Amino acid sequence: MDCGERLAVEQDAGHSVCVLFGLIPENYEPVTLPGKTVNEPFSAEGDCDGDGTSNIEEYEYVVACGGDIDAFVTAASENSPFWEENPALPVAGIIGLLLLCVGIAVVHMHVRRATRA
Repeated sequence: MDCGERLAVEQDAGHSVCVLFGLIPENYEPVTLPGKTVNEPFSAEGDCDGDGTSNIEEYEYVVACGGDIDAFVTAASENSPFWEENPALPVAGIIGLLLLCVGIAVVHMHVRRATRA
């Protein structure tokens, strides 16, 4: 969509909003604001959590991994890899903790038997 088409769509949308609220469309004109800047927390070029990865890079990674907007907000705002659907994380949750406990118990039993012998 080029600039002319986008402007036509924006004008149609503005006209529809005016009609919806019973206003006279000719008395209003759209105000266009520039996009977000780097210093705004969730701008594309910004880095909300300060981890060195831009928000757009984090968004693209989260979406590529099957995450949604909630996962993106977590990934972009917290300098932590713990967001839903992150394939880079090891097994987590109750099953992962249970397996970890079993592994520790097995190692402990082997060490204990080796020190008795």
